[in-house]
Amino acid sequence: MMEKDLGSFFQEIKKELTGYFTAKLKLYRLDLFEKTSKTASFLFFGLAVLLIIFFSIFFIFLAIGFWLGELLGSIAAGMGLVSLIYLILLLILLVNRQKIRDKIADLFLGELIKDEDKNGEEIS
Repeated sequence: MMEKDLGSFFQEIKKELTGYFTAKLKLYRLDLFEKTSKTASFLFFGLAVLLIIFFSIFFIFLAIGFWLGELLGSIAAGMGLVSLIYLILLLILLVNRQKIRDKIADLFLGELIKDEDKNGEEIS
């Protein structure tokens, strides 16, 4: 009788553990899907903002190029000065690229951590 109780006890434990690990796996998958969707939405939103900023700056510099061209009497000279401004901006970006990468990474990770803080999860 004791063996039957012990056997059924282990069967019950096995069933409970299997259910627990199945539920835990589903929880991890849902957490992964949530983080993936938040990451994708963050990236797509950032890309949309960057595109708007890019086109805004492009058309502003185009207008500045034509304006400088009128002042200098040569559209080519105005566009050349705008190109020089672009090259200076590119040089500034290249010199500060590591700081910019770090800032973007901090912003991205900060968004993920902020979401975990809202959910009350412990950050390890």
